[in-house]
Amino acid sequence: MACEDYKKCKDDSQLPLKAKTIYETFIEKEAPKEVNLDFNTKACTSESMKHPILNTFDAAQNKIYALMEQDSYPRFLRSNLYLDMLHGRPHGCSALRRRSRSFTFNEFKDAQPDFSIWM
Repeated sequence: MACEDYKKCKDDSQLPLKAKTIYETFIEKEAPKEVNLDFNTKACTSESMKHPILNTFDAAQNKIYALMEQDSYPRFLRSNLYLDMLHGRPHGCSALRRRSRSFTFNEFKDAQPDFSIWM
């Protein structure tokens, strides 16, 4: 979605800032939302960051679409979440993981903090 928004940019002077934001968010190593790109695609995209144009992220976007088509989407189609929805079962009816009951707020509602242990 970020790439599609980037391609719609009408002001060329905004491209470098928008490209930098996308690169730092999704592509560079240790990015907060880093996507799974091979070395060559990442290197090509990094090189094109020197002079960003509207198709700077096309190669990366195509790789991500291909990965989704080959891996993520087929796994989603086999997921309990999708199969429950497809068969009209109520949400949570399948073997989805339950949260641990080892710590719940209600069990500790009457607990009083003991600040003396910090002194």
